[in-house]
Amino acid sequence: MKINPYGSIHSYYQSSAQNVQSKASGHEKKDSVEISSKALEMQEPVPTEREKRIQELQQKIDNGTYEIDERAVAKKLYEFWNDR
Repeated sequence: MKINPYGSIHSYYQSSAQNVQSKASGHEKKDSVEISSKALEMQEPVPTEREKRIQELQQKIDNGTYEIDERAVAKKLYEFWNDR
């Protein structure tokens, strides 16, 4: 029985040589992405009530007139941690 240890190396070399030839021939695969119309609609900036509310809060914070209702914060934290 004869064992040829170079057979696997030779097959690897041949497959890598074929890959080099296929890349050189210009038949490269390129990735592409298609964005649906629904996704494009979602990207458009739409002024919402939330944005208005954020601007109002930012102005209050900048002016120093924003007041935090500690009881409301504590109530929400309590509900969050105890409803689980």
